[in-house]
Amino acid sequence: MDGTRMTVNHATAGSSSAGYLSAVSSTAVDLTATLTVDSVPNGGGLYASVIGRRVSGSNYKAKVQYRNTGQVSLQITRSAGGTETVLQNIIVPNLTLTGGEPLRLRLQVTGTGTTSVQAKLWKQGQTEPTAWMVTATDTTAALQVAGQIGYDTYLSGSTTTLPVVFHLDDLVVTPTQ
Repeated sequence: MDGTRMTVNHATAGSSSAGYLSAVSSTAVDLTATLTVDSVPNGGGLYASVIGRRVSGSNYKAKVQYRNTGQVSLQITRSAGGTETVLQNIIVPNLTLTGGEPLRLRLQVTGTGTTSVQAKLWKQGQTEPTAWMVTATDTTAALQVAGQIGYDTYLSGSTTTLPVVFHLDDLVVTPTQ
């Protein structure tokens, strides 16, 4: 953190980073954030996630993959019992990056018993899309209670264009209605 944004410097292929806001615990969050990668990594790319609910190591998150082609994928994933499951995945249409372009991410995680997770991604400066790009529902018992928010990143072990620097900025978390 530099007082204005969080920065992760991935100097080694296969490296990861994570952080959580333990003071935030909710079953209904609406998160927005700005994500920036300084350059498009080669190899398997960089994965950057915003976590909407984390309970004892299990979580729901929106995962952005910065691919070596400049394309960007957006996933909703669930991690439980040490296993990550992709609940929905798309390559974001009409979005190609060359590095340094900020992206806006919005993630909502709501409900208990059945949790709804939805996300969308767009270039900063453009209008937020009205429709969610990825949506999923899930009933994993361990995740049907209030949880923390956070982030995690992973740089593919096949990346050789080092370092890769990731920034998380403008994080706003509000309760959903």
